[in-house]
Amino acid sequence: MLSTNMYLRPGEFFLFAFDSAVQPDNAFVKDFKDLLATHPEVDVNAMGFPAAWQNEPLWK
Repeated sequence: MLSTNMYLRPGEFFLFAFDSAVQPDNAFVKDFKDLLATHPEVDVNAMGFPAAWQNEPLWK
């Protein structure tokens, strides 16, 4: 659950909603983190993620 000072960015909402609808027991968070670890050149800030996005409860 998101706290009152957190919000779900549009891109995150789309990815979670789509993946959860297709496969409810998905490993999206793990797979996404693994993908980013494989491609460190990707600028997640340019994608709209805050600096400490990995620490938000949604991504744990």
